[in-house]
Amino acid sequence: MDDMLVGEVRTSLQVLALVATAVTGLLLRLAHRAHTRLRTLEQAHAPPLRDLPAPGTEVAVDGNAETGPDGLLTAPYSGVSCVWFRIEVWDRSPNPDTYHERIRHTLLYSRQSSTPFALRDRTGAVLCEPDRAAGDRLPLTHESFEPGEGGGGGTPHAEHVAPDSGRVFLEWAIAPGTRLLVHGTVARKDGRTVIRSTEEDTLLVSTRPAPELRDAQRMTILFTALAFAVSLTGFVWLALT
Repeated sequence: MDDMLVGEVRTSLQVLALVATAVTGLLLRLAHRAHTRLRTLEQAHAPPLRDLPAPGTEVAVDGNAETGPDGLLTAPYSGVSCVWFRIEVWDRSPNPDTYHERIRHTLLYSRQSSTPFALRDRTGAVLCEPDRAAGDRLPLTHESFEPGEGGGGGTPHAEHVAPDSGRVFLEWAIAPGTRLLVHGTVARKDGRTVIRSTEEDTLLVSTRPAPELRDAQRMTILFTALAFAVSLTGFVWLALT
């Protein structure tokens, strides 16, 4: 009997060790992304738009969003006029490995505009190409929920049926005149200067000023470092137990 109990405890500890390993890996990835973004933000040039540096240089510039050569866009869900939008469809369904209060969120579909928009400050304007753009603190212009019948594939057990199963539809849009920070790389295209993504880094479009965004990255690094230390301590304790 004692041997069975010891075996069960050992198995439980091994499972906890695996969970701790997975959490540790996730925290390391989060910290690495935040550190990379912070480093590039700190190193990026921040000139007025009339004085953009040579192509290939990273910049973090701010200004007001304006329409590009193709004019205004229409956001798909809200119908608002904008210069950039992103939509996402999420499935909320019961996790078959848990009880009804556990809901799994799965991204089913996402789309965002790639039409260039302009950024203007008091010195001039530049086109921004939002291919592979990442948004930060952008206005949420639409959020709706369509309930499903338990969600997921097949019919769930009675204890898995949840009233909040279904699909969530989200939309973010940038209206003309919105104050933006754009972090990207200067390039030349069709004889004019643009700011765009590169193969290594996405174009970041944020409504937060650069100092606030840098502080947010520092807080992310600090939080993940503390959580990593706790997770690593637990992992070592479990491994030595």
